[in-house]
Amino acid sequence: MERPALPLSDGERATITSWLVSEGDSMHDGQPLAKYLVEGGAREKLLTARTAGTLSKILAQEGAEVGEGEEVCEVEGCPHDELFNGICASCGEDVDELERNLPRRSTDEDESRGAPASKQFGMFGSMAHPSFRSRFGPLSSRTASHREL
Repeated sequence: MERPALPLSDGERATITSWLVSEGDSMHDGQPLAKYLVEGGAREKLLTARTAGTLSKILAQEGAEVGEGEEVCEVEGCPHDELFNGICASCGEDVDELERNLPRRSTDEDESRGAPASKQFGMFGSMAHPSFRSRFGPLSSRTASHREL
């Protein structure tokens, strides 16, 4: 879980003027989350997401004054649980590219550690479409095998 703070200098204070996303909303890397005004400043600035995920909680409401290092919200990282052509359907991240840059482990090792299994299935009844994948955790992967399309 990430807890972003406003990019303020030593001793600066700022006021949250508006939130552009609500609790529970999905977001992508670089998406504007909130507008804020630095004390003594004339222009509003934007707080942007540094990662894809979900805004789980707003810690500093609109009108709240915050200082350097004070956390303003909580962001849960995207689980990348639904993919289409290697792109996460929730956040738009290129998951295949991320996986290519990670060290590989064996499938048995992944399952023993509780890592999500990857299942491929069709979206349109019995017609298989190889581009759509869904990831399930260990418990879900057992139940998913009973209801695969």
